Amino acid sequence: MNKTEQELAYELDAFLTAQLQGSRLPSLDEAVAGEAQLAADLLQLAANLEPDPVFLSDVEAQLAAAASRQQKLRNMPERPLPAKRSSFWQMIKEGFTMKRTTLAFGTLITIVVVGVFAFFLMRGNSGTEPEAIAGVPETAVATEQSNTTDANTNGETTPSSTETSPSPAPSSTDTSSLPKLPVLGQGGGARGVGGGGGGVATDAATSEEALPVEGDMMIDEPFIWNPLAEAQYTLNIPFPTEPTAATVYQQPGKDVFTIEEIQQIAQLFGMNGPIYTEVYPEPIYDTVEGEPAPDVREWIPPTYYYVFDGQRQLSFYDANIYYFDQSVTQDYTVEMMPFEQAAPIAEAFLQERGLLDFPYVISSPWGNDVQIMRVINGYVNTTAEFYISVTQNGEIMSLSYQPFNKLAALGDYPLRSAEEAWQDLLTNGIDYMHSYWITYPGTDYVMPEVGEYVPSPWEEQYRYWQRTFVDGDPITLVSYPLVYLAVNGDAAPHIMVDQYLLNGADADLQALAAYAGQPVRIEGIVRGGTPNSAIELTNWAPVDNQEWQYMAGTVRLDGDQVLFDADEGETFVIPSAPADLTDGERVNLSGWSIERGDGAYR
Repeated sequence: MNKTEQELAYELDAFLTAQLQGSRLPSLDEAVAGEAQLAADLLQLAANLEPDPVFLSDVEAQLAAAASRQQKLRNMPERPLPAKRSSFWQMIKEGFTMKRTTLAFGTLITIVVVGVFAFFLMRGNSGTEPEAIAGVPETAVATEQSNTTDANTNGETTPSSTETSPSPAPSSTDTSSLPKLPVLGQGGGARGVGGGGGGVATDAATSEEALPVEGDMMIDEPFIWNPLAEAQYTLNIPFPTEPTAATVYQQPGKDVFTIEEIQQIAQLFGMNGPIYTEVYPEPIYDTVEGEPAPDVREWIPPTYYYVFDGQRQLSFYDANIYYFDQSVTQDYTVEMMPFEQAAPIAEAFLQERGLLDFPYVISSPWGNDVQIMRVINGYVNTTAEFYISVTQNGEIMSLSYQPFNKLAALGDYPLRSAEEAWQDLLTNGIDYMHSYWITYPGTDYVMPEVGEYVPSPWEEQYRYWQRTFVDGDPITLVSYPLVYLAVNGDAAPHIMVDQYLLNGADADLQALAAYAGQPVRIEGIVRGGTPNSAIELTNWAPVDNQEWQYMAGTVRLDGDQVLFDADEGETFVIPSAPADLTDGERVNLSGWSIERGDGAYR
């Protein structure tokens, strides 16, 4: 009895599966014995040959890119990417056994098998390296693996509609011993532009899980934002041919600073106090009424380290440092110095502290801020090392610092050619679903002129008042305190209520620390005056949760009292009212609590 092609395909599938698993081989029809023997010999040959890991990662990256594009277009479940070598052979084996029985046995399948393995063997042993797995702009440090190259069945780059095909990747040193780089967009969502923390890729990081589709559930067609879908691209300059390779560096992404290093950096800023960590409120659990709380926290608070000096604060988190000086912000309308004047002040501030011990460039990312970027082997790292804000008075208000002082070179990786990248743009368009490197204009770029700013009429009418205090004033407020405890337990808790530092007996501060992030009524005496204010604590008590009070109304002057007639009908006394409030002026009043005053009004 003659078997159908479907039956023969199943027999060949079972035979090759057993061959791969090393189990007992099943019987096989003579009609496919020749194909089975050929495939078995080739599989054995491939198993004995150590594959080029760069080529293998290249194939995985191209398959991942193709699968990602199909997923976005169809919103259909996606088969997980093979993570081990056996999965790669499994993929090839499935091609041999014709799961989609559209090919006949015989010469065609033999050509496909021989062609695929011949291509693999040549790629594994030739001196020509595969295409780049680390696509890097000329002015950036290479940190991510490219995943935008399409692939067809024979492993060559899919040509575009133009006549010119991409040039092959240039020959370079052997990269088989280099670690595989992370795939852009893999391993937990979109990555930030640049930055540290990306470890070498693992099997888990390069695989994706398919999402199940239940029953007859309707799935809306996904919206793909593509504003340049109909654009025609024209290139009128020759393709650059350099560079052909780039050194990839790795910077630790977390736990960069030891306690000793934190102390040393704080001393550079003239801050010699204890190191603190923030105390967070009790975790909030996502529970159903009547059900017990889960054993695992819904949210695990991060670990920040802080050093304080009066109104100055220095915070450390993973690989980032942030400095803020509240004393230079007299109010919420602080003006910043123009970039041209601010840049030398920011540069001198860092140089005095020995923080600019590397080649760098200075530019303005936006507004008047100053950014400083490290230059590595002649290339500018697109992730700034420093962002600095300088006030109109020439004072440093804030400084963000992401050090790249622990860079380790992973090796030299080949780059995609500019021509190939151009072909990829023509073929696949722009992928708006992934993060891309931010580049900045060159030195010859002329910024467009900014037109004169014309304020709206309401802006001139807008005014803002915040209650101010002088030294010795009594103060009562309701606040949700921020609590910081000394790492070594060698200092009293550091507690902030609104913008005020709370001073008091150690026992009172220790007791108040248990109410971090909870509403507390604070009574005390202002020390220092606004804005460099502290409160000398005289009394405190926890209160019920407060709602922010916001009311619209009209100012009414009644002798020495300044009253607020709310639109809802109630009248309130405005304590320490601003002198420029006029009778009949419409205002909005806001605060945490409303309390009974001494007179007829609250």
